[in-house]
Amino acid sequence: MAKTPVVVTEEDYKADPDNVQKIETRIPGFPDAEPLLTYVKVQHVDDLTAKPAEGIETVPLLVPVEKEREEVVLGEDGEPEKNDDGSEKLHVVKYWDFEPRELDLSAPSLKKLVTALKPFAEKSRERVVALPSARPVAAAAGANPARTEWLRKVRDWALNTAPAGQLGGWEPKEKGRIPDHVQAAYVKSTGDAKPE
Repeated sequence: MAKTPVVVTEEDYKADPDNVQKIETRIPGFPDAEPLLTYVKVQHVDDLTAKPAEGIETVPLLVPVEKEREEVVLGEDGEPEKNDDGSEKLHVVKYWDFEPRELDLSAPSLKKLVTALKPFAEKSRERVVALPSARPVAAAAGANPARTEWLRKVRDWALNTAPAGQLGGWEPKEKGRIPDHVQAAYVKSTGDAKPE
């Protein structure tokens, strides 16, 4: 939320001590002097007008920004074209990116924004957001922490301490499925039973 400090009077401080801060400033070199007092109220500010306002709304926006990037020039054969020095030819391509921003707007400024966007909003369509498949969600919801920890121990054993002969030709990896015969070899070697 955009805010700005506004200097107010002692009377404002007495009338609204919860929203007005009293700031004491000591004068360097004069330890016995009374401190200077300043009263400050923090007010919400309209980002468009920079004026304090009540009822400020924070409006999220995706702002189109034109950007540039270098791309390799491809010949008719689909292969990169070369410069005289043998390096790949590059050319600059312009493209639109959409940066997330936000504005704090009072009711009149928000109305201006809505009015300006109206012809575009009328032609817009609902944004389609791809949802993750139900399978990973269901698997995560039913995950067994004890089994996950047990499999971590099996993998650690296979990677670090298991005799090669007990892995039955399986090559231990940091990720991926652990074969049943390796899990059985871990139980036989350590006595650490597989959790239900």
